[in-house]
Amino acid sequence: MTGRNAPSQLHQEALIDGVQTASRLRGDARDVARRRHRRASQRDVYIPPIADPQRRAACESSLRLFCETYLPDMFTIPWSPVHLRIIRALEDVVLRSRRIVLVAPRGTGKSTLIIAAVLWALLYGHRSFLVIICDTHEHSKARMAAIRMIIETNDLLADDFPGPCVCARALEGKYNRANGQTVMGERTRLHWGGDALIVFPTIPGVPSSGSAIAVKSMDTAIRGLQHARPDGSIIRPDLVLLDDPISNQDALSEPICLKYARKIDQEVMGLAGPTTMLTAVYLGTIIRKGDLTSTFLNKTDWQGLRFQLMDAMPENEKLWEAYSDILDECYEDEGDVRRATAFYQEHRAEMDAGALPTWPERFRPALGEVSAVQFAMDVYFEDPTHHVFWAEYQNDHREEDETATLVLDATRVASKSTGLPRALIPDAALALVAGWDVGKSYIHWIVAACAPARMVSIIDYGVEDVYAPAGRIDPRDKAQYQAVELALLTALRHLRDKMLDEPYRKASGEEMPVLFTLVDARYLTKVVRAFTRESGAGYGLVMGRGTGKHQPNWTAPPKAARLARDGNVYALTTDGANIYHAHTDNYKQILHTGFLLDDPSPGSVALFARTRRTEHHAFSHHITAERQIEMEAGKYVWKKVAGRRANHWLDASSYTLAAVSLVEELVPALGIGMPQQPRAFRRPRRRRLSVTEL
Repeated sequence: MTGRNAPSQLHQEALIDGVQTASRLRGDARDVARRRHRRASQRDVYIPPIADPQRRAACESSLRLFCETYLPDMFTIPWSPVHLRIIRALEDVVLRSRRIVLVAPRGTGKSTLIIAAVLWALLYGHRSFLVIICDTHEHSKARMAAIRMIIETNDLLADDFPGPCVCARALEGKYNRANGQTVMGERTRLHWGGDALIVFPTIPGVPSSGSAIAVKSMDTAIRGLQHARPDGSIIRPDLVLLDDPISNQDALSEPICLKYARKIDQEVMGLAGPTTMLTAVYLGTIIRKGDLTSTFLNKTDWQGLRFQLMDAMPENEKLWEAYSDILDECYEDEGDVRRATAFYQEHRAEMDAGALPTWPERFRPALGEVSAVQFAMDVYFEDPTHHVFWAEYQNDHREEDETATLVLDATRVASKSTGLPRALIPDAALALVAGWDVGKSYIHWIVAACAPARMVSIIDYGVEDVYAPAGRIDPRDKAQYQAVELALLTALRHLRDKMLDEPYRKASGEEMPVLFTLVDARYLTKVVRAFTRESGAGYGLVMGRGTGKHQPNWTAPPKAARLARDGNVYALTTDGANIYHAHTDNYKQILHTGFLLDDPSPGSVALFARTRRTEHHAFSHHITAERQIEMEAGKYVWKKVAGRRANHWLDASSYTLAAVSLVEELVPALGIGMPQQPRAFRRPRRRRLSVTEL
């Protein structure tokens, strides 16, 4: 364009710039609007309709049906009467605002039922703000993680409770997305991250809208819990679930139990506000008399329900004691209970008589168990003191005998190790001794290395079978009785020859023979005397003597010569042979004390290193089968622990320690020595006797 009306060059450029700028701004605005719309549509969650309204409605007032319908993978074993009563109690708490204490055996599934009850109460809108309180924050977080996982992964719940489930799934594990999440353009205000509080999405018409779950532990502050909703209302907890709020260790402490009891009464029960009584359920296990759980079980404003693993124990104690012996051998040799199970199945009718398990389906097929009674008795026999069984499975804590002077448990025995493999002699050892406990069917034997200051290392132990005729032997049947004698003599000879043929060595390769062996002579004394006579100076007869329950304190046999300065071994010459009388009460005390002492220290006792966890199971149970108690002032006796019959290695250990006392004169560096040498050491003769010479 030319002429007077044509715009100048500068004006043209300005017009062009203005047009371009306006066009770019309009384009950016459209892009921004599109992006905002796209992001909003991405944040907006579509809530599908309920897949099966009838199925959902059927479970609204039934926690059991809710568990069976929506959580079948969590409850695969049939319900027991205990479970059904717990479920009814939880329904009463949720629907009828009660306070209940539920005391159930360990492993009953209390925590799993708590998780199910939380979901049921919130998804149906029965409760709006639940608080779960455990003993530690880690346990509380585990409950929170389980609830999240179920909401995010359970497809059937998502079908019938689409509101909370679909919103939680839409986050795809990225919990920061919850801040902008919307439903139909409105923010859900979902809070799904963290480990202390989760808030369900706010969706009009959904029963769980805006509900919350908080988790706490007893070692954190609990006061002042509340949650603000989008409409401006403030909600406080309306249900508290105390799920094992105290650890086993803390339950043993009286001050901690008192502290937690005050905290629950003052802080937890006041969470609902000053004018409202908080609904609560306490699930726990009694650890001791007077602990936190038993305190709340006896509170008048709480309804207490206590359940046991066994409503009644089996009546046939003799068969179960025999089963216990086989069970110990199974753990020692095979690591499972198959042989014990075969014995149980053979005598099952007699062994089950009188037993009433509360959960018939509770047993461990993978271990070879076939019934709930067998499972209960296996748990019973695992601990020689049975405190775990009575406290944590029966919720019937029985006080330990307050007169017990030494408390040694099987775990301590099995774990007290020299660090050396079986049969290897410690370098510091100066002599080897052995003790044999003789019975009709078995000889339980122990070989120990003794070092200066009476440090004893048990380097080997075992059982020698005696192939005697089975059943009761009539002493008048000479042929059968002679067969028993011959079987025992054969087993004694075989064990002796095995130890001679397989000598023990130190790490350097130096061989060390067993210097002296004491053989129990209380069973078939004539046979044992014949064996020691033919075996020579390295073998002696021993009689264990102790204080009986209704007897005076132990005294040495009349006319017996003291052979050990510790005053625990005496010799009495009978038929030209020494019979050693050992004060087994004192040697059992020395043995238990030795296992309790740290290694290495004077008087300590230790075992060779185990190669598998159950290797010393049977041995440790034999050692702890008895406990020393004070019957009256100054009078001590060793009493069988209830339910434990087998104590053969305990007796063999007493004879082994008696042998240590006897050899101290031969090896002065070992310790205190003895005033005179026993005649058995001076006897050079060794010849085999026939059974007719016995």
